[in-house]
Amino acid sequence: MGNVKASRWIDCHEYLVKEFGPRCDEKILADLSPEDQAVFQKEILPFQWLDYGAYLRYVFAADKVMGKGDNNLVALSSRYTARKHFSGIYRIFISVASPQFVLKRSARVWRQYFDVGTIETLEAADKHVLAKLTGYPDIPLNHDLSHIPFMEEILTMCGAKNPKGKHPKCQARGDDHCLWEFHWE
Repeated sequence: MGNVKASRWIDCHEYLVKEFGPRCDEKILADLSPEDQAVFQKEILPFQWLDYGAYLRYVFAADKVMGKGDNNLVALSSRYTARKHFSGIYRIFISVASPQFVLKRSARVWRQYFDVGTIETLEAADKHVLAKLTGYPDIPLNHDLSHIPFMEEILTMCGAKNPKGKHPKCQARGDDHCLWEFHWE
């Protein structure tokens, strides 16, 4: 299983604590397996790698026990995480760049947050980007429920209006690559 930078979980956790209070972890952890509980009961530092499957199970458990179980909390925490990760000087850079420019460079961004997989931009047209992820055969199922809102938020920060993402092909569903489509007004 691949790993995600722990800073992604730290920002997600920060969002959950702001929304539901510091005791929300007790409820979330109670919904996880003992193995996943052990991951999140240790000190987690931003520069560490964290099992991506465990991260997603934590986020989905939070949605189930703190939210409505409709994945809305997954999306909200992903959007918050994107805003946190692209703040400061990055926020200034993103705000003056076009969505196509930023998404064409998504391969560099991907490797900052994930230790496996390669993103390639297949098409970057006006108000549309098509990207392909390869080399992550054991990517967790439903990873798109976290990834799409994260990318939609980045597009919004670039000035895209009403960005919408789709994930028509997925390595977790047996395809040889993941395919991402993003459209905006």
